[in-house]
This record gives sequence, C-alpha cells and structure tokens, in this order.
Amino acid sequence: MKKILTITLVFILVSCKNGKMEDGAIAIDPQKAKATIDNVFDGYYSVTLETKQENLIADIDKIEITDKRFYILDRRNCVISIFDKNGFYISKIDRKGQGPDEYLDIADFAISDTLVYVLSRIEKKLFIYTETGAFVKSYVLDDFYDYFHIEGKELFLYSNYSNSKLYNIIVANLNEDAISYSKEFLPFLKNQSFSFTPTPFNKTTENELLVCQQYDYCIYNLNKGFISKECNLEFITKDKIPPNFEREGFDKIYTELSNKSVVTRVTHVNKHNDILYVVYNFEHNRYITKIGKTTLTAETLKLELNDIYPFVFATPVMFHEGYLVGYLHAAHILPFNSRFESDKNNDRSLSEEDNPVLFFHKFK
Repeated sequence: MKKILTITLVFILVSCKNGKMEDGAIAIDPQKAKATIDNVFDGYYSVTLETKQENLIADIDKIEITDKRFYILDRRNCVISIFDKNGFYISKIDRKGQGPDEYLDIADFAISDTLVYVLSRIEKKLFIYTETGAFVKSYVLDDFYDYFHIEGKELFLYSNYSNSKLYNIIVANLNEDAISYSKEFLPFLKNQSFSFTPTPFNKTTENELLVCQQYDYCIYNLNKGFISKECNLEFITKDKIPPNFEREGFDKIYTELSNKSVVTRVTHVNKHNDILYVVYNFEHNRYITKIGKTTLTAETLKLELNDIYPFVFATPVMFHEGYLVGYLHAAHILPFNSRFESDKNNDRSLSEEDNPVLFFHKFK
C-alpha cells in the first residue's frame, strides 16, 4: 500500500547573481536566526473563505490562483472548491464516483483556459471539467503519476519515485483523443511505492518551471522541454541524508530520518526579481534565510508568532506574485485573536467552525 506523507515547512530565501547561482553548492544554516521580520516582509493581508454547508474544507492541500478565482483542493474530501478573490464561494468540482465521468481520487489538479484538470492516480486517468463541474473529457495515462503541470497542450507528469517507467518526470502532449509521450528526465533505481507531498512543480513569477524532489538538494529548471540544474543547496545540519537512500528504500530511510536533525527536501521554490525563494522543513520549525545578491551573506528569521505580522507562521502553500501564500484553520487563529474580522459572518468576526483563512505575506 502506498504511503502518503505531508511535510511541515520552513521557508528560506536564496539570492541569485545575474540570473544564475554562484558555482558550487550554496550553504544554508537554518539555526542562525538573527534577522528581523521587517527586513524580510513588507505587509500582509488575509482572505476569509466563505463557509457554507456544501463547501466545508477539511484541509488545504493545494491552491491555484487566477485573475479572478481561488481553486482549493481538499484531498480528504476529493473536492476542489472555487472562490472569488474576495473569498466568496462560487462552485465546486465534486465528482467522486465510479462512473466514466467520475474520479476515485484527486492526486493533483491544475487550471488551464478556465478548465479544471484532475489527476486520478488510482485510475491512471486525467479528467477535465468546467468550473461548474460539467464533464468535458478524460485521458488514459500509461502509468501511475502523483503530480502534473500543464502549459497549453504540453503536460509534465511526476511519478514520485513510484511507477514502472523509473523516471520521475515525463513530458507529454495532449492530443485530441490521446496523450503522446516525448521525453523522460530524472531516472531512479526502483519503484518505491511511497508518496511525498507537496507537488514538485513550481511556476515562478519569472515564468520558469522549477522542480524540487524528496531527499534531493538540487533545484531543477524545466525550460522548453529540457531540464538543467538551477542550483545546488547544502544544508548545515547535524544529520545528513544517506548518499545511498534509493538503495536503502524509502520505508527504511523515512523511519531513520524521522527524528533526525536533517532537511529531507525542499518543498516550494520561486524566483522573483533575481532572488530564489526556497521552502523547507527543519526540526518542526519554519525559517526564512536571506542571502544577499552581492555579499552572499545569509540572514535567517524564525517564522513564529510576533507583534508585527502575527500570522506569519501560517502553513505555506505556494508563492504568488511576490507573496508567500499560507493558510490557518479558524480554530488555530482564534486563540491568538478572538475577534478576528470576517466579512462573511453577520457579527463580522470569525468563528471556530469557519473555513480556513488565507494569508498573503509580501516580500520586501
């Protein structure tokens, strides 16, 4: 049975020079946290999500943002809820079932040309729906995949070390009636039957597609169907990932590293204004490390409760237009602010039963 793991996150900020990283690995020490929060962030805002009986969100596994919409995946309930940019509920994709136009699970989803693409790993299928949930068509895939990214008719599939092709990235094209496969990248040794979250695909504000993997400190750049190394990171931690982790097997490695002082993966990455932003987890805490463009000196900030930006510890989900986007459940907000404002309720305040709140922290 495939195991699914959710990674707690830590956030860091790494600088580029002339659009490329300096030669060699970039050393990052998450334990040197001396920066002030106003040196990293320059304001924030929040969006409360309207709560109705038909759109209760158990958790937020992924967010897609367009000019007018928030699309929010709740993997536990197999639902994609759609809100406007003010947080008011519009509709949802809720088609779990065994019919030809229904899915058994949602491993991942994406938005392209107002259509909603849904990946069912169990069925090895890609479904397409309208925003109102009307079925458009589906494609049969050639193997198991956990994540995907779509640009026009080009499809990037990710196997998460867990299919028979033994390549993590497959490049394909969506034709009228079928999918054609063209390129394979990032080979691995054996099918691990093990899943990690979140998605490895990160579309940057500079319109690049960056990739990060479990137990891999390299950031990859997928550009025009080819892959290259964007940069290598080296985390200064007490414990290290074994160099032969694939041969050892993910069951064993995950158990061995679960209580170790080690970074197991980069989870989110973004390039904005020639700065590379990288999210990762270390010892159950979140940090931001800022490395200067010219001096390459690092400043690290621990993301925790503070008086200036009290909800900076919100769970990061993605980067969007110069913001770090995160969320908190209403029950996790109220202990810190019992009168948190909400324009969705008659008394103008958040209640414990409400849907999660989105937070957008702007980088300085």
